This record gives sequence, structure tokens and C-alpha cells, in this order.
Amino acid sequence: MTAAAETIRESDRRRCGCCGRDLPLREVTELGSTPGVFICVGCALWAAGRVEPVPALRQLRFTPFGRFLRRRLGSR
Repeated sequence: MTAAAETIRESDRRRCGCCGRDLPLREVTELGSTPGVFICVGCALWAAGRVEPVPALRQLRFTPFGRFLRRRLGSR
């Protein structure tokens, strides 16, 4: 007896608005000020590196996106 392969439905995937990759919903987050636009962790980290790091990271931790990053990267 073999295990059934996990199927990924079209509705379980989103396209990153930055790099254009089609990723599982759990690997992207929706941008708060632009509903329907998603960004992946890699692009989020790249974008965060383009601004002054310390003030941006302090503000980021209180946003839904900051919580998303903490879940994906682990609390440190």
C-alpha cells in the first residue's frame, strides 16, 4: 500500500509581487497596505536590507509581517 501524494490546489499558491515566483500560501504574506499583493520571505529580507536596518526592524516587529518573519525565521 502506498501513501497518496499530497496535492497542492491552485488556491493554495500565491505569486510573490517582487520576484514573481509561485509559492505555497504558507511561504508568502500579504502586504498590509496593498491587499492581494504577496511577498516571499527572501524578497522581504532583501527589501528590509535596502532601508536603515535598525529603525526598520524595530518597527517591523510590531506588524503582521514582522510576526510572519519571526515564525518563519524562528525567535532569536
